[in-house]
Amino acid sequence: MKKRVLTLALATALVATAIPAAPAKADDFDPNGSYNAYIGLQSPAFSFRNAWNEPNYGKATEYFNQVTGWAGSDAVTVPGTFTDAVIAGNGTYTVSADGLDFGDYWGSGDTLNLLFVSTDLPAGEGESAGEATTAYEISNVVVTIDGNEVDNPNGVFYDADAAKSGYAQLALANIWNSDLEALGYYNAPMSSISISFDISGFNYNKGETPSADTPAEEAPAEETPADLPKTGTAPVVLYVGLGAAMLLGGAVLAKKERA
Repeated sequence: MKKRVLTLALATALVATAIPAAPAKADDFDPNGSYNAYIGLQSPAFSFRNAWNEPNYGKATEYFNQVTGWAGSDAVTVPGTFTDAVIAGNGTYTVSADGLDFGDYWGSGDTLNLLFVSTDLPAGEGESAGEATTAYEISNVVVTIDGNEVDNPNGVFYDADAAKSGYAQLALANIWNSDLEALGYYNAPMSSISISFDISGFNYNKGETPSADTPAEEAPAEETPADLPKTGTAPVVLYVGLGAAMLLGGAVLAKKERA
């Protein structure tokens, strides 16, 4: 029975980034929009909070707002409170878990199996290779555990598996990913974890209200035509054609396309 339960728990762990949604692209990023960020984690005993869009324990389920542990084959609640973030404009954002009390649900290891930030930001093609997108930029990722800043040797590291499903996910710890260096020393089991990061690429800053419309480029001013001959149709046709093209160009430039 124990082996079956551990297998079930491990399977749950490995689907932490499994997402059924259709892939998004970096072009889907809306610089006037807002997005969400959620802290995710997993202990050596597979007590966890999965990615927001994981089908079995994600945002659409009763388990999402708790750390879920295992008592035999039964899911149990591990004490703790999550603070997630609404990413609205350029600025600094923090997600956290506080009041954690793993007790017997921590396990025997000294480090987290997983630590990450799952978001509904669309992933760029580069993120499928653990690289950044050009639609927006995330920087200055800081991990704090029990009030102490922890060395983060990876900086900004996009989870390639999560990116395949269409959403950007920052990886801080993953014992199954050999490309991700381990975090520096931290207390374990911990009572609090926070992850902060900066983001840019929006048309507005944190605390501001985005404009309803992105300002369009001004259409070029119509030039006064030179004196035209009083006879002949070719110059007149040329002038009318040029004027129509200018008006059409102004209409195109004034039209706003939302991402």
